[in-house]
Amino acid sequence: MAEITHFAFADLLHQHLPDRLEQLLAQHQYATILSTLLEEEGMNYGNLPKGLLQFHRYPTATRTPLEEHLVEAAHYGKNSEGKAFLHFTVSPEHQTRFEALVAEKRADYEQLLDVQFEISFSQQHLYTDTVAVDMNNEPFRQEDGTILFRPGGHGALIENLNNLVADLVFIKNIDNVVPDAIKPTTHHFKKVIGGVLLAVQQQVFDYLRQLNQTPTAAQLTEIETFVGKVLCIRFAPAYSQLSMAEKVSYLYEN
Repeated sequence: MAEITHFAFADLLHQHLPDRLEQLLAQHQYATILSTLLEEEGMNYGNLPKGLLQFHRYPTATRTPLEEHLVEAAHYGKNSEGKAFLHFTVSPEHQTRFEALVAEKRADYEQLLDVQFEISFSQQHLYTDTVAVDMNNEPFRQEDGTILFRPGGHGALIENLNNLVADLVFIKNIDNVVPDAIKPTTHHFKKVIGGVLLAVQQQVFDYLRQLNQTPTAAQLTEIETFVGKVLCIRFAPAYSQLSMAEKVSYLYEN
């Protein structure tokens, strides 16, 4: 509470409590402030996903995490045609809010960053939800006696990622965005990691072409070393007993 006026959402809180916020703080009426911040009659922050909260404050504006992702994508995810493709996995009950924020902010950021955004959404599958537990590590039951399920961890989104058509995908949690002052480090290492992946991908393609054209024994040994040390793939125990033709087939298919 001592620092609440420094948060990115402070201006919005002021709008909901015009000429009252300072008075409420001085009188330690924190319940009223928290109610305004969290409940549906106020800012509804208790029910909104993190991606839609005012997250970072700048001299002339504030940004939500979704907006920070747009900024990041423009810096290291833009292709030669000036397009940046973003995909957000969101909760079904919040997707319309995300779409509304994109519709509101998209043109401004495209003009500011000289980029064209291609944005899509998907929803985490309900069958990946996991059981919620109480403080005694027992299944948490709702008022009607049914067990409460909550969305699973980040691993539950692998299927969503697998449905994307792309050679290179940068993954970032919605709440791991950083303000502009420290973005350059993120941009640098994202490009480094992407460059490493593209180099490995190109080497994989080169080796696949060799395998498709009957490699020499020396080439096969080089490919085996790459598969084991770079791709970290373990060979089946019976691999050493295979003929050269069988090894070529095994490497190509696996």
